[in-house]
Amino acid sequence: MKNFALANSAVSNDADRRGLQLLTTEYNNLQDWSAKLVEARKSMSAANYSMSDDALLNDPVSQKILTCWKFLGPMLARGTFEDDGSCR
Repeated sequence: MKNFALANSAVSNDADRRGLQLLTTEYNNLQDWSAKLVEARKSMSAANYSMSDDALLNDPVSQKILTCWKFLGPMLARGTFEDDGSCR
């Protein structure tokens, strides 16, 4: 959260704001997915992930996170805002 506060203070234009919004959405998706995995562990259903070769491939949330990051990482490195539906 500290780094998000720093990024937010560095926002200087609309493209920066929209990029930060995509990054924040990705972070929130990761937090939600992490909470889901913690709950799976508590309910003893986390084995579903370790016992299957393709459990993560079949998990729509993990695939959404991966697809977004494949777009978001290079976009942030270029420093030029682009939009992509996978990050919403």
